[in-house]
Amino acid sequence: MKLFVKRDISTPDAGFTVFSESGQPKYYVVFKKTYPVIKLEVNNSESLTVAKIRQLPLPAILAYSIGAGNGKNVKLMINKKGDKIGCYYYGINWHISGDICAKTFRIIDVDNTVIATHQKSFSSISDSYEINIFDDKNELLCVTTSVCINLLNTVDNLAVPAV
Repeated sequence: MKLFVKRDISTPDAGFTVFSESGQPKYYVVFKKTYPVIKLEVNNSESLTVAKIRQLPLPAILAYSIGAGNGKNVKLMINKKGDKIGCYYYGINWHISGDICAKTFRIIDVDNTVIATHQKSFSSISDSYEINIFDDKNELLCVTTSVCINLLNTVDNLAVPAV
């Protein structure tokens, strides 16, 4: 399944819109609170909340708590090491491999199977990132991971939230 994640600045609480391959909006990510803790909700096209993201206030690391609606709760830690950024999951046996700064990466399972790929999109949906998810059951966790990483402001300053 191919999805496209695009930053949405149409309203103050808008965060991202996730489009299907056909270009139809599938999820809307909205900010519920932005200071001091970033809270986001992922809503489906019927405006039902299907996942929640909360940035945990930890020093020297960006930590996100992700509740994916299906009872799956994981933590995603984003840590700057020199000029590189490392991402680590807790609560699931996945890891991220690739260039986080360029937002080109793969989400990989413990047995080294690729769960999803994430890269800059060159499709008709301009200024978006393409997520290829290889199993529908992982869709929400892959979308929320993409949102967390796309919150990074890698242009001005590495590992600073772009809100």
